[in-house]
Amino acid sequence: MVELVGDVRPLRDDLVEIYRDAFCAPPYEETEADVAQFRDEKLPEHLGRDGFRCAVARDGDRIVGFACGYTGARGQPWT
Repeated sequence: MVELVGDVRPLRDDLVEIYRDAFCAPPYEETEADVAQFRDEKLPEHLGRDGFRCAVARDGDRIVGFACGYTGARGQPWT
């Protein structure tokens, strides 16, 4: 099941674990410092951006994936 979630703050730890599983593996090979930056900087920053949305994929009660985005403005990544 996929659901659109407005406030992902209560899901932060689950999202961080999924981020770690996806991006610390090849070919990305991010480090724990990168994961900490996602948790402490990137995710909170994105939450405050206009149009932020997050789709969460669940298998029962377990979160197994997510995708998020926002309406980009000039000077932000992915505009």
